[in-house]
Parts: sequence; structure tokens; C-alpha cells
Amino acid sequence: MEGFGILEDQGETGRKEYPRSLGHVLNRKVTDKMNYIVFVFLILYAASSNSQEIKTNILAIEGPELKRAEAYWTKNRIKNARPFPLINADEETLIQFQEPIESWKENGIEINSARADVNERPFSYNGKFFGTTNDGVDFQCSASFVKEAESENQNIIMTAAHCVRDHRSGHWFGNFLFKRAYNDGGGQDFGINCVGAWDLYAPAGHAQYDYAFMRTTTDSGVGSLTLIKDIPYDTFTATGYPSNYESGRYLYQVSGRKFLPTSRTSKVVYMALNPFRGESSGGPWIADLRIGSTEGNYAVGLNAHPFIRIIPGVKGPYFNDAVLGLYQKVRVCHE
Repeated sequence: MEGFGILEDQGETGRKEYPRSLGHVLNRKVTDKMNYIVFVFLILYAASSNSQEIKTNILAIEGPELKRAEAYWTKNRIKNARPFPLINADEETLIQFQEPIESWKENGIEINSARADVNERPFSYNGKFFGTTNDGVDFQCSASFVKEAESENQNIIMTAAHCVRDHRSGHWFGNFLFKRAYNDGGGQDFGINCVGAWDLYAPAGHAQYDYAFMRTTTDSGVGSLTLIKDIPYDTFTATGYPSNYESGRYLYQVSGRKFLPTSRTSKVVYMALNPFRGESSGGPWIADLRIGSTEGNYAVGLNAHPFIRIIPGVKGPYFNDAVLGLYQKVRVCHE
């Protein structure tokens, strides 16, 4: 096998040969065959685990279930749905983010946020995503229509995986509905007939897999953000319906930048100067923002987890080939 060589042990048992790749582990004499067998087993197990294919979990929604979900969302339920929080925030984190945004400005941290016009591209691709947890709690997140480059598809929306599945048990939530261009209760309703997320997201809630795609029953009618991988931009704009801005009644935008170095092997991306919190989960990060244009407007990430350093921010999954692969699986799930 490539990369293997000789590591010698000249103890009482005589000269033995082991894979060179175990040299950093075998720093003492191996005196019996059992130890060797155990080490070989562990290496083979690790190699097998690393070579496993990432598996998807696809939920198809059809017939009565689809109609039931569309009928479920009365004006009252929409109004009373709870903001779904950005997950993995400890109590200290939540307390710090309850401070007024003005306090950050007083400390010299400028937050460039504002309402976004849901009647203009690309903000018109955004909306609120509604669902019900396994405990019967109605909630709301953010989401947006997305597509691959050169694709004509206009019926796939993107949100955070923790908005569609329990990040501990992996169980699917239900009663899914997307309300495009949501604005203080109004918007265009879209039914959901297919949802997809990676198996590796649950039960550990791995941040690098905290994204999901859904197929709507009709096309967006206005367009979609274009998905790209490897986040080749240093600055971008986050959008969503954060509960810490006018109680999440309106779409907001905020400009920020990559906070920590990222690479093709990165698992998450950090967006500094993004103060969005609950209900903004799943809102896209848009690079090369061009308001009113069908050019540019790339989806390079999404709001998923809050973090605190010196400045406020949000981290999200690093978009790589796996993101595009999941998109494709959802796109053809009813074909």
C-alpha cells in the first residue's frame, strides 16, 4: 500500500515489520502479536469509516399530507409562530445578545443593517419558512429560492437543517409552508412536496451540514439566488427575519465579512458584523449583491449559529460539493 514502509523492533521477540504510518503510535516496543492485531484493526476501521459515502435523508410529502400542511397555516397560527433560534447558543451567549444593538455602536462597532424591499430582486427571492416541531410547537425561520448556475430551475428553496429536523433525534418536523416576500403577515404561499438534508446533520447537529433544500409545488415566479461553492468572496450580505429587529416582521439585510480564514477543507464560515438572531435561521448570505438585477446575487452561505468574539457574528456551513449534491437530489426527488 502506498506510503507504507519498515519500522523495526529489535527486542526479545526479534525483528518485526510494521507499517510506517503507525510509527507515531508505536513509540514503545510491541512485545506480543495481540497488540499488533489490535492496532491493525483500528487502522482498518478508521479507513473504512473515512471512506463511507455521505447519505441523504429525503422526505417526500404527497397527497393529503401536503393539503393538510397548506390548510394548517391560518393567519392566527402564522402570527403566533415562535422564532426558531440560531442553535448552539449557551446561556451566556443569549444574555449578551439581548443587549440593545445601540450598545455595539457605542463600543465603536458599526452594524450596517436596514430593511430590505421584498418587491425588489434579489430580496424578492426571500421569505419566511413555517413548520411545527415534534412537540407541536409552531415556529418560523428564514429561507430563499436558490438554483445552480446555468439552471432554469425555480422551485427549490434553501434553509437551515435545524429548521426541518430535530438536531438531536433527527426526526422531521411537519406542516411545512414557505411564504415568499413575507412582509408583516403578507406574502405568497408555496407548498412543500420534498425536503432533503444529510444524515450526518443529526443526531449531533454538525454545523457543516446545517443546511437543507426543499422543493416547492410551483415555481417562484420571480427568480432565484445562484448557489456557488468555496465562498470566493470576502464580503457579503446576510438576509433574514431576525427577531431582534422589529420582532421579525420584516426582511432585513446586513453587510459583513469573512471573519476567519477559510479553505476548501473548512467545515464552517464565520460572518462578522452580522447581529441577526432567532428567526433569521436559514436566511442566505448573498455575495455580489446587485439590487434589481438578474446578474450576480450569489448564495454563498446561510445563518445557522451565533458566535461571540470581540464583535457580533454568525457562523454557517461551508458550501462545498456536498451542498450542490444535496440540491440535485432534492431537485429530482419526484422525477
